[in-house]
Amino acid sequence: MTGLRGEAAIVGIAELPAQRRPTGPPMFTLDQYALLAKLAIEDAGVDPARINGLLTHGVAESAMFAPATLCEYLGLALDFGERVDLGGATSAGTIWRAAAAIELGICDAVLAVVPGSASVPQSERKSSGPARAPNWYGASSNNYGSPQAEFEIPYGNLGQNAPYAQIAQRYAAEFGYEPAAVAKIAVDQRTNACAHPGAVFHGTPITVDDVLASPMIADPIHMLETVMRVHGGVGVLLANADIARCGSRVLASTSPSRPRPTPTTCCTRR
Repeated sequence: MTGLRGEAAIVGIAELPAQRRPTGPPMFTLDQYALLAKLAIEDAGVDPARINGLLTHGVAESAMFAPATLCEYLGLALDFGERVDLGGATSAGTIWRAAAAIELGICDAVLAVVPGSASVPQSERKSSGPARAPNWYGASSNNYGSPQAEFEIPYGNLGQNAPYAQIAQRYAAEFGYEPAAVAKIAVDQRTNACAHPGAVFHGTPITVDDVLASPMIADPIHMLETVMRVHGGVGVLLANADIARCGSRVLASTSPSRPRPTPTTCCTRR
């Protein structure tokens, strides 16, 4: 990872099944966090008492103080907690920040957890307060005074597809654009995803012709070049070298050139 010395290791990981539509009863975001944290800790074989860092996204049940809310809910004593909000890059951003916190000596072990299901239980009672304003065209904010409300919403669709199409059109004007070459990117991404047995489209590869024949969403971007939202979630536990030696395994290091820590008897799998 850029800018890191490679002193942190991924020692545990957990995933909730990727689903286009949830099949089970909805779970509160807090419960999704708790389940992913539990599974990641169990996978690592690390004493939960040694975890003193937490990287999160948002909490649907609490608009503010996400790390504080979660550390109380999970029963963790933290030295470092942070909410990461980078859109589609949030998951990768939490891993980098967790590794950086370990390298800086702020934390010994950090949970990075991002639940992926927006399907949460809803109260049957109708709210007596003002109705929530609709989120127009996928805008991140349509509040009065927001840049999107002033400069973007009046001009149409704000989802990810239209801005990426603008970038592609500009690239085509500057350098030329070969649709088949760009479609190959989506083909390769699907090929890589199909290697995971839990992928939504596992066993369903696509071809360049499939991509180019799919509906045009925002010229020149086709449907099979866009991102499909899924429900799921992932939790990752990162630790320093001392704790990594105590765990059951090391899944990855932030520096591929560093050797895998040798397990010792300083702690046992719980």
